Amino acid sequence: MRRILMTALFTAALAVPAARADQYSVPGADANANNANKDSSYLDDMYSTDDNSVKPDDALAKQNETLNSQNTQSQEVTKTQETKTKTQEAGRTGDETLQVSQQHAEDLGERTLSTEVFGIKPQFGVLDYKTLAGNTETRAAIGTTFEWNLANSMGSHATRWYVGPVTGIFYSHIGSNGANYVGSGSAAGGSSNLWQFPLNLKIGYAFSDGFRISARGGGNVIYRTAVESVAVGTTLTTVSGSAWNVYPNVGADFEFAIGKTVALMLRPDFTLTPGNNLFTGTVGIAFPVG
Repeated sequence: MRRILMTALFTAALAVPAARADQYSVPGADANANNANKDSSYLDDMYSTDDNSVKPDDALAKQNETLNSQNTQSQEVTKTQETKTKTQEAGRTGDETLQVSQQHAEDLGERTLSTEVFGIKPQFGVLDYKTLAGNTETRAAIGTTFEWNLANSMGSHATRWYVGPVTGIFYSHIGSNGANYVGSGSAAGGSSNLWQFPLNLKIGYAFSDGFRISARGGGNVIYRTAVESVAVGTTLTTVSGSAWNVYPNVGADFEFAIGKTVALMLRPDFTLTPGNNLFTGTVGIAFPVG
């Protein structure tokens, strides 16, 4: 009997800890542990070192690289647009550039060679001619020309071209044969004068607001108070009296702006006669009027 009781007590003592363990166990703990193990295995598979897989750090780096590439492309597009804009501004035609320059000049109240409509140009220089004896002599020449640029007067905008009539008057005191530059100081005595009245067409081009080259042609009306003073035509015999003659002429004008409304002018001119030609070379001050 005693042995039976001892065996029962020993069995009961072993059963109590097991019951307590079952009492304090968390329901579903084993399932959660299994799920955690599965998640760990899934993450290990997803972030494995396989070349086809992308870890978080690698994905962030690729995203940054993409953003940098997009920023670079955007900057290149902006630079390209700025370059096109500058090219378009620099690629204005000559007429557009001229209009801007002319508008600027007009705003400042300035007149330039390229905006000239009408010009008054007093000049001073030399007349080169031959006497009836065949001697070459020179005399002073003074005068002025009046010029009208039809190209600017008929258009809505000024142009670099100059096309229009030129007229004027030049005077030279011849004196007598052997006289000095101003027609005095000759022992031969006597006095004569020569007048020139140009009737020309002028065609020129202003390479800038301050520089223009032009060619002229037409006729010069020549008046001599004493025919024997200057030899023109084919008759070289001694004659007397005054005479009017018209001869063709050619020449050129070189004009350089030296101020807002003033230009320097060089004017070579040849009067072509059947006998001895006349040369008149003058330097003038041009006053272009818009």
